[in-house]
Amino acid sequence: MAEGGGLRVALALALAAALGCAREAVPTELIGRWTTEDARYADRSLEIGADALAFGADAGIRLTFRVQGVERENDPGAGTLYLLYYDAPGEPERILQVRLPAPGRLRLENHSELWTRSDASSAGG
Repeated sequence: MAEGGGLRVALALALAAALGCAREAVPTELIGRWTTEDARYADRSLEIGADALAFGADAGIRLTFRVQGVERENDPGAGTLYLLYYDAPGEPERILQVRLPAPGRLRLENHSELWTRSDASSAGG
């Protein structure tokens, strides 16, 4: 009987791990270099790659992080919400929330400016 109990526990743990891991690879619709015409962010960029996320700032400053995966929540009215999980060595994991209201357009969650994809990403390199 103890053998059957151990099997049930192992199956329960495997199921919990499978259900808890909803992250996927970065979808192609997010990959690219994103910029905005909003004057507040004229010298900023966001680069999303398959393995890296980079924030570009003025004076050529670029902060690059490792992408740990993506979760998505479909919302036909507002556009798909993507949760991009990223980190850097020795730092806690962070989340960037973005929506794609239309193809080639991106909006950071809780921000009003619209970002446009300008080319393929170089975030990984």
